[in-house]
Amino acid sequence: MVGIAKSSGSSTGHQVYLIFSVSQHIRDELLMRYLVNYFNCGRLVRKRDVYEFSDVEKFVVFFDKYPILGEKAKNFLDFCIVSDLMKSKDHLTEEGVAKIRKIKEGMNRGR
Repeated sequence: MVGIAKSSGSSTGHQVYLIFSVSQHIRDELLMRYLVNYFNCGRLVRKRDVYEFSDVEKFVVFFDKYPILGEKAKNFLDFCIVSDLMKSKDHLTEEGVAKIRKIKEGMNRGR
């Protein structure tokens, strides 16, 4: 997920963030814990059977090596583009936030 929130502490007035989340039934909590251990990415935050992982970079590296197939691959590519923009600090400029907002609008149902 690419998120953009209003932020009075930012020079652009917005904060950009990335979250990698996996939806699983509560009965699959053990599987999710194994994923946390495998990726060594911190903790799980459970919200309505959606588990969010804290370190998105590890998933970017993993899915570069083992590509996602199907429609979700397009969303992952956009996710990686935003991640790269954030690494280069473009998200700290108004132009960068506008570019990220356009990418975000085209993801998922926006295609």
